[in-house]
Amino acid sequence: EREFKKWEERNRKIIRRYRDEGRDTRTDGASKFNILWSNVQILVPATFARIPQPDVSRRFRDQDPVGRVGALILERGLEFEVQHYPDYRDTMTQCVHDRFLGGRGTAWIRYEPHFKEVAAPEVQITEDVEAEAPEEQLDYECAPVDYVHWKDFGHSVARTWEEVTQVWRK
Repeated sequence: EREFKKWEERNRKIIRRYRDEGRDTRTDGASKFNILWSNVQILVPATFARIPQPDVSRRFRDQDPVGRVGALILERGLEFEVQHYPDYRDTMTQCVHDRFLGGRGTAWIRYEPHFKEVAAPEVQITEDVEAEAPEEQLDYECAPVDYVHWKDFGHSVARTWEEVTQVWRK
């Protein structure tokens, strides 16, 4: 965190300038125009105007019906996820906004499996056999997309992204 202190301070100044905080108001009637705000307001929707369409295809276009159906299922699942859940669009918009102001926009994707208990069949349990815990079965699963603020994201110091060994979020 000490290594990124200078970068974080520069980001705070950029955001203060973007929000037009701490600027003196003129009394002579002349107005100032915040060009940073207007530029970012034009660039964000120009960069991320609509949700991308997923395209899942097989690496080798073999006559493999199982691979074709698997790719189709993945493509439809991705399309449903990005179109029907607002977290993807909101997160990407915020990430693009952070990218133009601070230089880094971060999205974090989590895997969330949800289990339900399945009742075990009724069996006679004697004293020498212990009762088994109820089994769990996968009920449904989801992959929410989280926006990570630039203050809450960190990584090890490196020259290139391939050299980064640790990534974390608060």
